[in-house]
Amino acid sequence: MNTFSRTGVLAFIIMMWSTLSWGSADPLVSHLQATAKTMSALYMKSLTHGSDKYQRDVEAYKAEASQALQQWVESGDSQAASFSAKWTSLAPVVMVEYTEKYEWDVDEVTRRDFRTYLSDLFAYANGLQSRFETTSLKSQWASAQVDTMVARFFDISTSYNGTISLSPLDAEKVNLKVIAAEFQNNMDYLGKLQPERKKSLDSALFKWRFVEESVVNYSDASAHFLVYATTNKIRQALSQNLQVSAN
Repeated sequence: MNTFSRTGVLAFIIMMWSTLSWGSADPLVSHLQATAKTMSALYMKSLTHGSDKYQRDVEAYKAEASQALQQWVESGDSQAASFSAKWTSLAPVVMVEYTEKYEWDVDEVTRRDFRTYLSDLFAYANGLQSRFETTSLKSQWASAQVDTMVARFFDISTSYNGTISLSPLDAEKVNLKVIAAEFQNNMDYLGKLQPERKKSLDSALFKWRFVEESVVNYSDASAHFLVYATTNKIRQALSQNLQVSAN
């Protein structure tokens, strides 16, 4: 099976898993989450000097983001077309390849444009979170909050200029300390709403606490592998035991 076929199959499996896990998933949040996962995988590929494992993740998550975006456009949201046009231009250059001058660093223009896209996308979704009324959607949003924070952590912690590279708008739209506090509130609400899910929710919170300081403060660069793996486990814990139908 060639690389394209493997990526297509993996993307299909990921999309099916997301649909079953989140039930009536919101396509905007699905696109946001897949975009964030793409960013994290991109910088993991950079950190591992081109590892095929993370390249497969980049390709699969990018395909997932495109598929979710198409569903979002079809939903009739007035802003979806604008984001679709931006993603169409951005997606082909979201990659990292070896060059003699920069080795495995992500191109600075790509880094900046990808960061801006995620910032704008999160800010838009964040402004609409009141419509996430079911427990399934609230869990999906909580997971997207974590993935967005982790994506920004990878972006900034792998940048030569660190937080200096953040524009005021990027820093305002994706403020990790604010999002972390809102994530905690979201989890507290979910715990009250679904006490039967306490075990899985506590598991997600425990795992988040394990990496929170590193992520929110862009610190401990050696934690990259741990953060990436832990985020996958948080995502799984948040989706555990959710019914396919909306509650």
